[in-house]
Amino acid sequence: MLMTPKRSILAGMLAITLFFGCSGSGLMSKEKVATVNDAAITRAEFDETYTRTMKMMRLDEKTMKDPKYQAMADMFKKMTMDALILQSLVEQEAEKRKLVVTDADVDKTYNTQVRDLGGEKVVNEQLSKMGLSAKDYKEQLKLQLLRDKLVSAIAGDKVKVSEAEARKFYNTHTNQFNEPEQVKARHILIAADRKQVEQDIKKIKPTASQAEIDKQVEATLADKKKKAEQILAEVKLKPADFPRLAEKNSDDTASAKQGGDLGYFSKETMVQPFSEAAFSTKPGQIHDKLVVSPFGYHIVEVLDRKAPRSRSFDEVKTQLITFLENSKRSQTMEEWLQKEKQTAKIDIKPEYDFGKAEAHGPSQAADAKAGKK
Repeated sequence: MLMTPKRSILAGMLAITLFFGCSGSGLMSKEKVATVNDAAITRAEFDETYTRTMKMMRLDEKTMKDPKYQAMADMFKKMTMDALILQSLVEQEAEKRKLVVTDADVDKTYNTQVRDLGGEKVVNEQLSKMGLSAKDYKEQLKLQLLRDKLVSAIAGDKVKVSEAEARKFYNTHTNQFNEPEQVKARHILIAADRKQVEQDIKKIKPTASQAEIDKQVEATLADKKKKAEQILAEVKLKPADFPRLAEKNSDDTASAKQGGDLGYFSKETMVQPFSEAAFSTKPGQIHDKLVVSPFGYHIVEVLDRKAPRSRSFDEVKTQLITFLENSKRSQTMEEWLQKEKQTAKIDIKPEYDFGKAEAHGPSQAADAKAGKK
């Protein structure tokens, strides 16, 4: 099933942070770790992009230094280098073609995303989770828009999708437009992630023994459970107060602003304990017990339920055309990138070359075949 517009925007934000780097803060090393047609990629750019990727994937850099995670760490480092190479190639080709993205272009796209996602606060929360400020994101959004202009320049009208093409795709992929059973629910989350609680305590009490930390963790988790039980009791007495209590107490700040409203979702969308509770509760009722998930304690109220159905072509036409055009853009960019990589002069310092030499251009491939390091 195709993503909803809001999820598409979030996925796009994620993709931008994954596949585009940053220009560097200027505070870190300007040492060259790679060159792309004589354009430098610095250690600062690499380190900042890699760190952001780790944070976005919710991976601890210290943990990733453990030898048993070496292969995974190298995979992400290779992704980082590949993203920076792509960025450099896009910028160089855009300069040749005199393609320009103005600040006004960036602001227009950014403001549209802010509106569609529910406001500046929600966007800032999402960006914070990715380790980005609004300024950082706008810089990367500018690169994304430049990439889009480049694709249009390379492919022209080839990325356009007609209604007839969209209908043909719809008719041959009807299963993708089936909607499973959905419920609409709202929740109040009292965050109780044991690992996060322990980390927070260690920051506050860096000299505490593990026994002291464990004791404090148990006490903190007990307090959180007690708070959740009190809120559950309160909403059972006054269900109409649920939105107010969610806004006041929920640690899911994005939904709290909406009174805890999560919208419609299918069983597979949420973690199992939450889904089981939501789908076993009748519309208009509050689940009678606290729901315990890896995120903490949830108070859940089900508002509505939708039976499974198949969405009509007219319902999905606009979104489907956008999806297919984006697919064509991605394919065009991938084909162009592979061609550019074959002809570009790409040199990577050995300690930053996390892939096979053959993947980095003709000069390194020739060296590899000749047995050079």
